[in-house]
Amino acid sequence: MTTHRAYSSGERQFIRFCLHHGLVSPDTPLLPSSEATLIHFVTHLSNTVSYGTIKVYLAAVKNLHTEFGFPLDFNSMPLLYKTLQGIKCFQGVSKRARYPITITVLQQIYSKLQPFHSQAVNSSMLWAAFTLAFFGFLQSSEFTCNGKFDPHTHLSRSDIIFNPNIFNLHFCEVTIKKSKTDPFHETAKLTRARSNSNICTITTLQDYLLQTHGQSTSQSLFKFTNGRNLTRASLTNNLRALLHICGLDSANFTSRSFCIGAATTAGAAGLPDWLIKVLGRWKSNAYQTYIKNSKEAILQVP
Repeated sequence: MTTHRAYSSGERQFIRFCLHHGLVSPDTPLLPSSEATLIHFVTHLSNTVSYGTIKVYLAAVKNLHTEFGFPLDFNSMPLLYKTLQGIKCFQGVSKRARYPITITVLQQIYSKLQPFHSQAVNSSMLWAAFTLAFFGFLQSSEFTCNGKFDPHTHLSRSDIIFNPNIFNLHFCEVTIKKSKTDPFHETAKLTRARSNSNICTITTLQDYLLQTHGQSTSQSLFKFTNGRNLTRASLTNNLRALLHICGLDSANFTSRSFCIGAATTAGAAGLPDWLIKVLGRWKSNAYQTYIKNSKEAILQVP
């Protein structure tokens, strides 16, 4: 369901609710709504829809207020907040399991893609994106382009710097221009060393960039040969297709599986907490929610 359709549905639900319960009269206009009305509304919804849908419908009500010039500040409604928390606890919020991409899974993908033995640029591009996402602990928004490309915010070819150069490299620096943990776009630099592994992200990036050396450095880093940028959707779709070929259940793998897998691998390998936080650029202990401590995940660490 698109945001527009969800908002339209939420607005209709709210208006229908107010009319049915006699909350609208010549002396009591529909807008602006009181906190009591909103509490009544969300309590009514909790009998038929999920907590997540209630939040979407509340956003729709806020949008309706904004359209008619009535700013609605939920932060000034503590009783509404407590009611929502109660609904959340009562219903329980189920989260879809998200499986980690581990070293073993990467090796399986590599065996199917064979990027270093292929002239298929798209295979090299996907493999470079996969390995950078994993070893860079990246969120999809940090290396995909989900709208019109903007060189000031999206990852460009010029953001990859090889040292001392692309032909004789020892390490690589990657400039991340924006992320969810960096709302002010202060940028971050990732430094990763070269290794002899076939899943080395530095060698992978080198191979991909040399194959596409004629492209402008100001272009999006990850592009398909048809000119389309790598988006979160195309990243996930290609990842799942490859995992399916590998014989894995791909449904619970998402673009975030790379970051989850990186944290899981680092934790299982015994890296100290402070180093995991540095590698993932976490300022809090939020990374701990990413670490999957199952026996299977730990055994996948070489």
